[in-house]
Amino acid sequence: MQAADARVTQRNIWTVVAFGEELPEQGWKIHVSTTPALARATLAVAAALCADRKVDFKYLRSKTLLDAMNGKYAPRASSGKFLTVYPRDDDQSVYLLDALARELKGFPGPYVLNDLSWSDDSPVFTRYGAYRELTVPGAETPVPAIRDDRGRLVPDPRGVAFTIPDFVSPPQAVLARQREVTGQVVVRSGLRVTEALHISNGGGVYRGTDASGRRVLLKEARPFTAPFGSGSDAVELLHHEFQMLSRCRAVPEVVDVHGIERLWNHWFLVEEFIEGRTLAAAAADQRERLGGRRYAEWAGAVLDKVAAAVKKVHEAGVVIGDIHPRNIMLTADDAVRLIDFEAAYPIDRPRPYAVGAPGFFAPDKDDADADAHAIAVLRLRLFNDLPSLAPLDPTAVARGYALAKARYQVGGPGIAEAVDLLGAAAAEHPVVDDESLRSFIKAHATPERDDLLFPGSSLSTSGYRGRNVFDGAAGVLWAWRCSGVIPPEPWLDWLARRAWAVREHATPGFAGTLGTATVLDLLGHPRGRDLADYVAHERWVFTSDTFDAGRFGALVGYLGFHLRSGGAAHGDTLARLAASLPFPEPGSSVVTPHSLLGWAGLLALDPTLSRRGAMLDAFAELLDDRETGPSARRYRGLTMLALAAGQIAAVAPADGTELTARVRALARRYRGDARSTLHGWGAVALALADAETEADLDLRAAAVAEMHARAVRTTEGIAVPAEGLLRLSCDLTAGSAGLLLVHASLSSGVNRLADLLAPGLATRPIAGSVPGPSLTVAGPP
Repeated sequence: MQAADARVTQRNIWTVVAFGEELPEQGWKIHVSTTPALARATLAVAAALCADRKVDFKYLRSKTLLDAMNGKYAPRASSGKFLTVYPRDDDQSVYLLDALARELKGFPGPYVLNDLSWSDDSPVFTRYGAYRELTVPGAETPVPAIRDDRGRLVPDPRGVAFTIPDFVSPPQAVLARQREVTGQVVVRSGLRVTEALHISNGGGVYRGTDASGRRVLLKEARPFTAPFGSGSDAVELLHHEFQMLSRCRAVPEVVDVHGIERLWNHWFLVEEFIEGRTLAAAAADQRERLGGRRYAEWAGAVLDKVAAAVKKVHEAGVVIGDIHPRNIMLTADDAVRLIDFEAAYPIDRPRPYAVGAPGFFAPDKDDADADAHAIAVLRLRLFNDLPSLAPLDPTAVARGYALAKARYQVGGPGIAEAVDLLGAAAAEHPVVDDESLRSFIKAHATPERDDLLFPGSSLSTSGYRGRNVFDGAAGVLWAWRCSGVIPPEPWLDWLARRAWAVREHATPGFAGTLGTATVLDLLGHPRGRDLADYVAHERWVFTSDTFDAGRFGALVGYLGFHLRSGGAAHGDTLARLAASLPFPEPGSSVVTPHSLLGWAGLLALDPTLSRRGAMLDAFAELLDDRETGPSARRYRGLTMLALAAGQIAAVAPADGTELTARVRALARRYRGDARSTLHGWGAVALALADAETEADLDLRAAAVAEMHARAVRTTEGIAVPAEGLLRLSCDLTAGSAGLLLVHASLSSGVNRLADLLAPGLATRPIAGSVPGPSLTVAGPP
């Protein structure tokens, strides 16, 4: 129970219970883990003990958050922390550790990997750490800190193993328990891990060898983690997967299972190691290499093999239950191997839990029909992701099929059966225009929240990214303004207020404070200049050669402030950055699309740049690299290259015009599936924003049609799902604001990202408050 004089507040995901006494800055804090079934009982015990001593504590405020913190993709180091207690000194820490362990004896909960377990039979843990939000000064990205014995802020270690800082003298009880735990963790096994392939909170996936030296794949499961909607934890699911794979030993297309073994308190499934790549990776590569009808023939042949393999699994008495492109492996000769049977179940029993990959999973289907539905989605999904968006928009299947026919001339009995099974009736594509996009964004604005102004991709909820250009509010406001409408004043005030409030903790670079400052300045808010000045004079921590957090992005940001001030501001800042930037050498790994954009910024500042020739050679080398080509079109690569070429053209027309032509040639070769603004089809459209030839105008229209095809009609307007997620997004990178920016760029013939990312380019003024004619495309031909 909470004491009557306690003050209860909500802070982010936590409910905080405080008793009014000032806490120390750091100490031996206590963590208690739990399971959803016993969360209330665990909280009652811990709250009563804390209230009795008037000790502050906090706990997760909902079952949904508890599931998320214990989930498969929760942060591995902090997973399991349901309740945190803040003792005032070492003696109180030891007293409460003993009392909590005694009262919670027998209660289950995940192991908090970063902590010291206080007893073998309770979910009570401890570690020395900060009680308040402290960060290490001089770091580009926020690093949690504690204060050492000399008063300096140093990194607060938050890994997956318990450590004691060198300057801390722990209580004798802590040292004794540490020795006891260390003596228990002795693992004897013939299994050897050689490489971590994937790490998640529920357990990693590793390459390794067994006692005989045979190469194996090891799948790890941690107790009480990764709830699956079934009440089962990762360990139960791993044992279940072992049973299902064992049933399929006679199916050559199913990964061979060797055994299951416990090491410490984690379990490992030992499987055959398959040399190959996932169907998702193979399809992306083949789409780039083949394109058109040849790709359709390849995809159809592979999917026929998948369907035949799944039929054999059904004959073995198993339903896979979770078929999608990352659960299918292809060997070098395109032989199909089926992996990941966590969600599998006996064909003669009901589905035990309703879970599967979004877009492929049909909750209303059971037995073999469930797999048939997933294969039908997969047959169309290899051409575009629209069929997997059907849970958001039932017309997506028909629109995806139409797009696949237009681009790849798909056909054959497999496709026809898939369309029939999914019920792809003819559907009219929604007309996508600026007003409908703004309508959705406006309906989902949440200025009452401190963390997010608009819903976005999964990145928008990470750290302080909800305010930035690429994933947060700054990008949405800029796209809104580019569409010809002044953003509502409360939104602008929110961005200015929140960006200033977190300036000490957010990334100072372009993916953080500087990018937000740029947008605020372009929108006429004085806080933009304040933030840029603050970073230059108070948070100068640029050490890496990245764009998002490091020197290249900082140079682009400050170049904008310098040019917009007529050369009066931040000249010394730019000189400092320019002196610290590396320059390319032949074959140097520092040559990337974002580094080229930074060097182009230097050229805009100083046309006589001494290393201009080296930069131009590096640009040409990157465009010539066939391996770099596909990656340059993804992850903002093509966007950066197009803006860099344009910026060079503004200073050196002959060089820039040639580079621009080559970047456009790169855009014309794009055959991918990504539709977001800063990579994929959005980047193609922006690279051709000022196109004049009929062929380029046709390609530009086709790129926009690809983006429009993925739009979803909602009651509030038109929305764009976040790339790869069943989530409607407003952000600039992959959401509705990105499409607004593409429209504005093509309507004006000016790439509107240039104002943010290539300030040396001469651009036309943005339209006034009354928007011009919207760019609309009814859908694929």
